[in-house]
Amino acid sequence: MSGDFDDPLEAWARSAAEWQTERDSGANGGPRPFAPRDSEPDGQDKDSKPHAGVVHRPRFPVPGRDDELLPVMRVLDNGLNVDEPEPPMRSPKGWPVEVRVSEPAGMHELTALGANGAEEETGRLPPPQLYTLAAHNQYTLALTIERYVAFFKRVKTKSGATVEVPRRLPASFVTHYLHYEGSILPRVSTLATMPIVLPNGGLLAMNGLDRARRTVFRIDPEIIELMPEGRALGAEVAHAMKFLTDAWLVDVLTDYDGKCVLIAFALSIIERNLFGERPAFFITAGKRGGGKTTALNMVSLAVLGKRAPAVPWSWSEEERRKAIFAARSAPDKTILLSSDTGDITLS
Repeated sequence: MSGDFDDPLEAWARSAAEWQTERDSGANGGPRPFAPRDSEPDGQDKDSKPHAGVVHRPRFPVPGRDDELLPVMRVLDNGLNVDEPEPPMRSPKGWPVEVRVSEPAGMHELTALGANGAEEETGRLPPPQLYTLAAHNQYTLALTIERYVAFFKRVKTKSGATVEVPRRLPASFVTHYLHYEGSILPRVSTLATMPIVLPNGGLLAMNGLDRARRTVFRIDPEIIELMPEGRALGAEVAHAMKFLTDAWLVDVLTDYDGKCVLIAFALSIIERNLFGERPAFFITAGKRGGGKTTALNMVSLAVLGKRAPAVPWSWSEEERRKAIFAARSAPDKTILLSSDTGDITLS
């Protein structure tokens, strides 16, 4: 019965015939350790144009479990250091990170009809997507590596032919690459979902990694299309301010100066990536129930698409310092410190 079936390795070799040309032979005719081989995407002919989103991966012989680490680390770094809008990245401390998208469960986008209870459940819009910079673990990093670098092992078939069989990188190398401090991958510090105004007055509205500012931008295309070209004129600024004060903040119980403070608070969140130090804002009212929390949540919802987290203001100055330190270490873009004590002393 064995004659009725093809050798699996020979069948695989026929389906991947474009991988059979030897291009990495050394002076003695043998393969060089970790010498890359040109490759085409799976199922892609050499003469055809690449499909959208397909990465041409360099290919290397798979290292043994006890092989040296540094040569493999350099291979991975060179393979992952690609010219893409959003390439593989590391945090400022050197840990591999990626942008992940999620939607709040059980929520939907707030509309005028929904606020008035006149919106049908079937017509509700999905909630805004939430973007986060998430740290890789050894499993997610292994999948990312396979997107950019391929490994193979040469084996002989029953007929004596040599074929290259795809192999995955041993887990020990993935774990070491997680902790590789000498990596040349670009660093990223923060993620922005809104355009920012540069010191020269220009607008930075893009998508992808800004390597100079270590910022990943994920801005809705509709917002980018609305961005003006060049510097804004005085009449345009006046029109925008009138909308913010008389339409957006129309129900906030404060004067024009107070509304300007709230606008400055919103702008400081958008421009936070350009600040060496983050500003603090004090929102006060003559009594409880004056609308402080509502106004602050309006700003957070408008800029970030979610309510701002809050921590209570302690009677103890030492506890206040701890709270501020913890807030500064948190990934949230803005945090509210709620105080009904009347004492806002810091030391």
